[in-house]
Amino acid sequence: MNNYKSLVIGSFIAIMVITTPSVSFADRDDNKVNNEYKVRAEQKLEVKNKDGVVKVKGNSEFSNAIFHRFEDWFKNKKEILKNRKAERVEEREDSKKKIVKDNLAPKIENITAPTVLLVDEVGTWEIKASDPKNGSLSYAVLFGDTNTSTKSISSSTSQTFVQTSTFTHSYKNEGTYKIKFIVSNEAGLKAISTVTVKVVEDKEDKDEEEKKDTTAPVISKIKISTDTSNNVNISWKTNEKATGEVFYGTNKEIDVENTNTLRVSDKSLKTDHSFNIPSLASDTIYHFILKSSDASNNATLSSESTFVTN
Repeated sequence: MNNYKSLVIGSFIAIMVITTPSVSFADRDDNKVNNEYKVRAEQKLEVKNKDGVVKVKGNSEFSNAIFHRFEDWFKNKKEILKNRKAERVEEREDSKKKIVKDNLAPKIENITAPTVLLVDEVGTWEIKASDPKNGSLSYAVLFGDTNTSTKSISSSTSQTFVQTSTFTHSYKNEGTYKIKFIVSNEAGLKAISTVTVKVVEDKEDKDEEEKKDTTAPVISKIKISTDTSNNVNISWKTNEKATGEVFYGTNKEIDVENTNTLRVSDKSLKTDHSFNIPSLASDTIYHFILKSSDASNNATLSSESTFVTN
């Protein structure tokens, strides 16, 4: 500690001694004043270098004052840098939250749909959806038989609310039809969900089909956590035992039907689902969709959501 202290004070005095003559040469009339100043400084401190060790002799009170003044400056500087670092971290987190909020897609809360219909029987589909920013939503329904229905609903309150929209349709031919619901908000972000309906000709066939398990699992309690190594964990629950799958990527509108879409999956049937996705790009917005299927192969898809890596 003494050697460190001596080095600090020695450096300080060396600067004083070096800079003093420059003033003297600039104005020779002040030589006397400068010499007296230099003498007083030398009386206060004498710096000697022996065997590579800097030692300080002289007025100990003066040397201690210089050292403690430097020590206080260093501590203050360290505290300032620490506070600035904390502020940058906080600003970065606030920025991430804003990015996520600005990139939140609408959410499909629930779809009430028939699972079996007779040919030419009119079916009714009710979809409930909400927008994080409480904006207007547009709906499109692809019924799987080249028919499409669209509708728009505007926001009417400052509070986030769940909108309800109803669609009706009938089929001319027997078969199993996959119906796709697409909900878009004002930012162009979309939530997509699908259901299936089986169309039969005979009432007896309809009654038999209705006895079968045609209800898809319900996905809930979705949780997302990221760490400093750019790994993310996504977990959720289902109300019945089901498989789990996560589709993800950096582009909007994740296509779960595309075999090139990045995914992780677990085919075992369970109610608690958890997936770790490692080695993602840093400071990047990722979009993802969850999928769960029960033992009867009834599948449900979550709305598209986002997260931001560190």
